[in-house]
Amino acid sequence: MSQNSLLTGLNPEQQQAVTAVEGPVLVLAGAGSGKTRVIIHRIAYLLGMGVQPERILAVTFTNKAAHEMRDRVRSFLPSAHTEGIHLFTFHAFGLRMLRSARKAFGLSPSASVIDDSDRDTMLRQVRADMAVTEKDLAQEEVDLFLMQVKGCGADPRTVAAPLGFRKAALLEETLDQYTRRLRLADALDFDDLILLPVTALSRDEELRRRFAGQFDYIMVDEYQDTNLLQFRLLELLARDHKNLCVVGDDDQSIYGWRGARVENILEFDTHFPGARIVKLTRNYRSEANILKLANAVIARNRRRRPKELWTDARNEVPALRIVFDTQQEEAQQITDRVKDLLHTGKTRASKIAVLYRTKGQSRSLQEAFRLAALPYRVVGSYDFFERKEVRDLLAYFKLACNPNDEASYRRVINTPVRGIGLATLEKIEVIRRKGMSCLAAAEALASDPAAGLPTRTARSLEGFVSVVQRAHREVATCEGKDLLPAVQRYIGDSGMRDDLVVKGGSPLKAMHVLTGMIERGLQAGHFSSLAGFLERVTLDQKDAEFSPGESKDELVTLMTVHASKGLEFDAVFLAGLVDGLFPHFRSVQDESGLEEERRLFYVALTRSRRHLQLSYFRQREDKGELRPATPSRFLSELPQELLHSRPGGTSGMVSKDDLIARFRKLGQPQE
Repeated sequence: MSQNSLLTGLNPEQQQAVTAVEGPVLVLAGAGSGKTRVIIHRIAYLLGMGVQPERILAVTFTNKAAHEMRDRVRSFLPSAHTEGIHLFTFHAFGLRMLRSARKAFGLSPSASVIDDSDRDTMLRQVRADMAVTEKDLAQEEVDLFLMQVKGCGADPRTVAAPLGFRKAALLEETLDQYTRRLRLADALDFDDLILLPVTALSRDEELRRRFAGQFDYIMVDEYQDTNLLQFRLLELLARDHKNLCVVGDDDQSIYGWRGARVENILEFDTHFPGARIVKLTRNYRSEANILKLANAVIARNRRRRPKELWTDARNEVPALRIVFDTQQEEAQQITDRVKDLLHTGKTRASKIAVLYRTKGQSRSLQEAFRLAALPYRVVGSYDFFERKEVRDLLAYFKLACNPNDEASYRRVINTPVRGIGLATLEKIEVIRRKGMSCLAAAEALASDPAAGLPTRTARSLEGFVSVVQRAHREVATCEGKDLLPAVQRYIGDSGMRDDLVVKGGSPLKAMHVLTGMIERGLQAGHFSSLAGFLERVTLDQKDAEFSPGESKDELVTLMTVHASKGLEFDAVFLAGLVDGLFPHFRSVQDESGLEEERRLFYVALTRSRRHLQLSYFRQREDKGELRPATPSRFLSELPQELLHSRPGGTSGMVSKDDLIARFRKLGQPQE
């Protein structure tokens, strides 16, 4: 395919974004402006220039986006020309760097990555060892501290100091103890996947040049969601050639609460002098009225790069603004309107979304959808990998790959029940505190005649240690077609298979689903070892919070606005627009928090193609009581002439019979 043909069908601004390949480039891509298409064409354009695939690095926030990009690039060029392109999420790329140079980063061959659940388990143990109560130091304070320090690279003392001497000391001690436990467990958490490479590359110029020299062109999607540490990683890699192209939209920066810095995109040309800036403002998703509403509200933000979305699409369906008495009445009307859309054939269930600010708002909506017998799904609800039996099996798998994995050991030492009681666990803990791993401590206790363990307990402990050690020698080293039979034997040896067979039903089915995942992944070539499977599962779980995906079934989607980012629907119902909910009461204390809430509102508006309904209620339930609710301040920021307002109710109108009944009631004597 010729270079010119790659530009066919792109508008002038998109063509600029595709062909501006040298030096730093900022592509400001408004909602629905075709940014993914630009990224795909840009990669294909580089390949068409003769750039070798392995010299291109593209970083996204989800594996799903990376796979989609790879597939779409291959639709332009033969696979032989695209094989070798580095398409990763930030965390997957960080893990690749660590794996490719273990010694340089100080890692052992068996180092494993723990997920957020295992991280929380380890932190609880740290708090228990330190005898720290929730009153001394709230878990939320610890999480925020670790996010800022490990996730974003902030200085621990600077972050902790404003909380006072005692809390600062506890936080720093928590970090030290947690880091020590990770080291003892030969484990990394998600934050380490970026923190360790950035730390090492910042200190070692030779190592930095080694990795930076692997790529001539770097592209980053969703740049507005990057944090300080991710920015530093990109700067280290692009420092020499400066061929860094970032694509994003400051108006859709909505993850400040987990460290994302809108300043990264606002100050890009300051960080990279001479940067070329291309604005994509033509919207290919929404009708004009929806864009006018979105443009008007986001223009209120002061910290942004001015741009205004536009479209050639006609205005056919007016946006609705509806007020209800209660949240339950609002939910009821939404289901009625959804029924109407489905009955008239205006859209399909999978193209309809009900959005809300907080997860708790879904309760009344789910109840209304069940009563209306409408099929729906709730994004962010119970996940397969959160099932107890699945987490138990994964813990066994992790122990096979890394016997020092403390969180996994604690999870399955007595699962299924094997008679290892609290007294025995406490004795193991005493030995562990001398500087041994948990499994080594268990082995030492079981083999110590002076420990005074009951014979049955000692045998159970020896059996558990033996199963894990054998799996480490045999299962963890299996590859390819030998892996699945080895895993199945391990499940049997551990006692999990018999336990799940007895339980039957969904627990047993979950085991078969998990082993089926391993079988299909091996056949597809996604991994060849148990460690590879675990890494894929762990990274995919991290992806889930960024990428809920679209439903393949005909189900109406109920989701938070945060989860809706990147998706689009024919019809969007934005519910619960009252102050305190949207904007959230925790976010209105300062201007930056309010501006992020306004960006979130902008994201909600721009998810809709045609049908948009904005609703709120006059009374809000609070601790069992109905209290007055104030309409969201964002509603008053919208051009009222573009909104079709009407009272609530199933039809929005009062019937003739109902009107007569009301007049008659007015004439009756009051008691």
